[in-house]
This record gives sequence, C-alpha cells and structure tokens, in this order.
Amino acid sequence: MFKNHIVAAVLALGGVAALPACSAFDSHPRTVTVVQPQLSPGVIRTVQTSLQQDGAYKGAIDGVWGPETEAAVRSYQRDHGMMATGALNAPTLAALAPSPPPPTAAT
Repeated sequence: MFKNHIVAAVLALGGVAALPACSAFDSHPRTVTVVQPQLSPGVIRTVQTSLQQDGAYKGAIDGVWGPETEAAVRSYQRDHGMMATGALNAPTLAALAPSPPPPTAAT
C-alpha cells in the first residue's frame, strides 16, 4: 500500500514538472506586465531617472510604472548580471534608487 502512494506521488510530480515544458511550445506567446503597486510615483521617477542616466530608459520621467519602465528595468538587470525579471526587486531597487544617508546629529 505504501509503495502505491509513492508511485502515485512520483507520477503526480512528474506530471506537474512536465507542464512548464509543454508551455514552451505554445504558439501564442503572452506578454506579462509586472505591476509595482507598492511604489510611490516619486520612487518610480527616481528609478526612471537612474535608468535614463544608465542609457536603459528613453521614456518620460513621469512616475508611472509601465511597459517602457519594465523593459528598461529588465535591460538594466541583464546588463548588470542580475536575474532579468523586469520586476523591481530589492537588489535592483537598491542599485537604482539608493536610500539617502541617515542624517547626522547636530552638535
């Protein structure tokens, strides 16, 4: 009985693992836009400015996360040895919009 459960689990996992491989032959590629809802327009403007200075972004510095910004982030990630997802993850954000240094105490 125990062997049947193992065989069933292996077959189930094998089927799941095969699904992504089958989608590689999809004749209708889809474009997925990464949504960055947690970012303020100010942060997005900072990122767009950094990307523009790097030569990766040619669009308007408008503080709106759109396909041009996402493509520029993906290009920047690829050019800088990061995983090119187009998402503004922590390492990419740290590189493009570094935090200002903390204020020093007045004496």
